[in-house]
Amino acid sequence: MKTHHQDWLTDYLAAKKTEDRAYHSRMRLCQRFYQRYQFSQRVPCVSKVKQDELRDIHEKYASHFWAKFATTAHVDIINVDETSVYYGMPPGKTLAKVGGSSKVDKSQSTPTA
Repeated sequence: MKTHHQDWLTDYLAAKKTEDRAYHSRMRLCQRFYQRYQFSQRVPCVSKVKQDELRDIHEKYASHFWAKFATTAHVDIINVDETSVYYGMPPGKTLAKVGGSSKVDKSQSTPTA
């Protein structure tokens, strides 16, 4: 909004009674926008390995896994590697299309939405 619609934003904020009201009104406007167009607020993550390499690793592991457990029923396989990871840094947030990726390049220091 600040970049492409500066005049509209200035008029919109000036029409509000207080700065606090203007801030909350603008935040609600943004929330309605990203809910309407199916965006979600997510914390970006940086890839250290290229997607092609990750895909190759995944395919190799999947073929090894299914060769070993081919006779095991799918209902008997339980995914137990859902481990939380916490980093000692403040999270930034970005909007990402639902079902899409929230990955950012290493060179992108601050995500913009």
